[in-house]
Amino acid sequence: MPVSVDWLDQPKTILHMKFKGEWTWDEFHASEKQAKLLSKAIEYPTYLLMDFADSMKSVPMGALSHFRSAALTAPANRKAIVIIGPRLIVAQTFVNLLTQLGMTHLNFHITRTYDEAVEFIANQTKIGA
Repeated sequence: MPVSVDWLDQPKTILHMKFKGEWTWDEFHASEKQAKLLSKAIEYPTYLLMDFADSMKSVPMGALSHFRSAALTAPANRKAIVIIGPRLIVAQTFVNLLTQLGMTHLNFHITRTYDEAVEFIANQTKIGA
């Protein structure tokens, strides 16, 4: 499946949403729905890694409205969304637009690699502990 989601760790604090090759908005929304259900089953804070490292060069048309819709319905226990991708300027542009549209209740962080993303979350959980 071009978009998949599963727990990355055993305590179930980090969801890994992986985008591979070409994907559609229907596939994104199906995985986002699954991620919400998994997060809502947990009573403590969770993180969502959106991993675009193996994805297509650009996201499908309509990205802002689709990502905004997903952000508006994010579970209350979603502590942060960490975006992984080699094209940081594109990711930063989306984060800036979502913030301007009022998505300030979510903490967004952008990294270039998977390892940077996991390190960021590890540091966040140390700070929050």
